[in-house]
Amino acid sequence: MPHSSAVSVLSRLVAMGYLDQNAETKRFFPSLSLHRLCEAVPESIIAGNPIAQLADAVQRKVDETTTISRLHDLFTMPIYVRTAAHASAARVIPGLSGSLATLSVVGRTLLSRLPDPQLARFIERATYWATRARVTVSPDQEQLMRTIDFVREHGYLCSFNLLLPGIGAVSCPLPVSHEGEQLAITVSGSSDRIDRNSNRIIHSLMAEVKNFKGDDIDAKIKGVNWTH
Repeated sequence: MPHSSAVSVLSRLVAMGYLDQNAETKRFFPSLSLHRLCEAVPESIIAGNPIAQLADAVQRKVDETTTISRLHDLFTMPIYVRTAAHASAARVIPGLSGSLATLSVVGRTLLSRLPDPQLARFIERATYWATRARVTVSPDQEQLMRTIDFVREHGYLCSFNLLLPGIGAVSCPLPVSHEGEQLAITVSGSSDRIDRNSNRIIHSLMAEVKNFKGDDIDAKIKGVNWTH
């Protein structure tokens, strides 16, 4: 887009309240109105849906930010977020593309639902994209597959500092939606809080997922030890 046209569009977005502009640097950045809009759009789509009710129930139990996410091409995308009220709560903006799926707890949980041939093609595409974009990719493909196999066997994945320093998360896959989308529910927060309350979070999360899915999840988590 020509520079003059880009400036015109950005200035219009400032006038509409969706962008702000730093008076000194002249740089544009998202406004609070845009953040609220991004949060409202996905919630308006699934508010009242059983999936939204599931996230609400989990968030009330564990008092940590709870997110419903799906795959968006090679990336994860949160589509529904319930943010915890405490000061150290993880902040997630729904509707905005997240991390490369192979790099995050949420992404690996979502990838666990793909058939092996489709999963292999996904990893190949993600590696090619990351190489071209000069994004650091986990050098240990075996470790990536071990985490995916863990989700397939036990129904959840728990990890710390995998993508963001100081952040821990527990993620569970959900049944495929009516539209054929892969979905996951994730509890995230500071590593200290997630680590300290990990057993309660895992059991609370999977109990709610069990009620949602009707599966015998207790057998999957009995005696399982997860590692950082």
